[in-house]
Amino acid sequence: MSEVFEFQAGEEALRRGHCDAAMRHFEKVLSFSAGQNRMLGLFELGEAFKLNSCLTSAILCYEEAMRMPTDGINTNVADEIRAVAGSQIVFCKQIMNIRSPLGAIFHPKRLSIEPINSCNYSCYKCLYPGMQRKKTQLDPSAYEGFISNWARRFGQFEEIIFTGGGEALLCKRLEEIVRISSRWMPQASLNIGTNLSLLTRERAEALIAEGLKNWEVSLDTDDPEEQKMITGGVDSFDRVIKNIGILWKALDNGRAGTLEIAAHRPLDERYQEKMDSIAALVDGMCSRFRCAPYSTLMGRKETPGMELWEKTMTFNEPPSPICLELWEHMVVTSDGAVRRCCSDMFDCPETETFGNIFANSLDEIVFNEKRAMVQNKMHGHDVKDLYLCNKCLVLYKDTSAHKVGDKYA
Repeated sequence: MSEVFEFQAGEEALRRGHCDAAMRHFEKVLSFSAGQNRMLGLFELGEAFKLNSCLTSAILCYEEAMRMPTDGINTNVADEIRAVAGSQIVFCKQIMNIRSPLGAIFHPKRLSIEPINSCNYSCYKCLYPGMQRKKTQLDPSAYEGFISNWARRFGQFEEIIFTGGGEALLCKRLEEIVRISSRWMPQASLNIGTNLSLLTRERAEALIAEGLKNWEVSLDTDDPEEQKMITGGVDSFDRVIKNIGILWKALDNGRAGTLEIAAHRPLDERYQEKMDSIAALVDGMCSRFRCAPYSTLMGRKETPGMELWEKTMTFNEPPSPICLELWEHMVVTSDGAVRRCCSDMFDCPETETFGNIFANSLDEIVFNEKRAMVQNKMHGHDVKDLYLCNKCLVLYKDTSAHKVGDKYA
């Protein structure tokens, strides 16, 4: 590739906030230079990274410029570059020290990332059957560009959850995505939500080896025929029960990770009976069993009984217009779109997203104007005109999940 091409590619990567890719392109540009031109080039590259808030990369460039031998370089020029580069290193470190507490306040600590938005089930209680989004899978290389930049800028996510509007195990490159997450976020808890029907022993062992240690499996009934009805005709009950055993063994009976079974059921007259039955069925094969009553807030298709599902929600605190999801949690679909919360994973108007991790810089994502507007309205207890949020609050006020008690909460 030519020097001009590498320079332009580096500029474009930098503009998009992909510091790692930009560095690779600019290193190739610098390979065409030597002596004083290279020293100047490193300094100017440091300036470019600094102006684009890639302060760690800027410091690396300044330091490399200062380390260069002075053979064949005008002494006065070299001394001036080193002096200014040294002062810029101090400046960048000061900004990073200031930014650290700001980042701790403003940037999300949890990431929900959708590996794929296709599913092998067509559950009548789920919005997936009517979802209009184009079917996509998460691009591992694009994801690594985002996650590596985030790690350099803000540090570790506390938790990364592989979930969304599809079945995560359908993603053919899931192992690679998990590996990338482990590489850049070694301290993060890696979690997955799955129906487990597609698991094999080999894949369970491979994913666990890559760092996927925390699994949540949906199991809504103890009856194979009811399971088939719930999933839209998929006869998978026996396979799921078998796979729970396989996964529990691969997790060394909980010593190598966690396996949580979550039951999504409405509060009908058989609720407690069903919960006890499912709990007994998986006893000894999981770390925890819990009730997770299903809820979606984007509207329902006309299906008998859906109103009961809508009003059955896990909710243990008084309703409030202040939702910490917008502060603590980033929800991203497989095409890179940043959604408001996990209730927003199926169909969301493009105008209501908070940017795209593959198209926008980290600043444009974290300090997104629409996100800030929503947060300000929430802070002022003014959610009546907010897309999704008002509907969510209304539903929470009528929830009946608290009547169940804490047995499976």
